[in-house]
Amino acid sequence: MAPTITPVQTSSDVPASTTVVVIGGGIIGLTAALALAERNIPVVVLEKGRIAGEQ
Repeated sequence: MAPTITPVQTSSDVPASTTVVVIGGGIIGLTAALALAERNIPVVVLEKGRIAGEQ
């Protein structure tokens, strides 16, 4: 059976503060953001379109 994938929570609101901002929601940006989040480092991903939409 395939694993359950939790949908990405998106928002147009920018947080007041964060530690890291990743510009671009492509495969490299999302991989970097995931690695940081797994290490409990606050990260925000900024993407002008849909996340991974240009694949």
